[in-house]
Amino acid sequence: MAAVIIKGDERRAETARTLAEYGIDYRRATSEQREMAEQFNADFKPFAKEFQRMEEQNR
Repeated sequence: MAAVIIKGDERRAETARTLAEYGIDYRRATSEQREMAEQFNADFKPFAKEFQRMEEQNR
C-alpha cells in the first residue's frame, strides 16, 4: 500500500514561499526541491513560532 500525503493550501503556500526564498518557482520545482523545502519548514517552524512569541512578549 502506498503512502499518500494530502497537502493543504497552507502547507503548499509555505513550501512555495520557502522555495521562492531560494529563487525556485513552485510549479517548476523538482520533487527533491519540494521535499527539501517541506523538511526545512518542518524543522524550523517550531523555532520560528517560538521566536515570534518572544518578540510579541517584548512589545
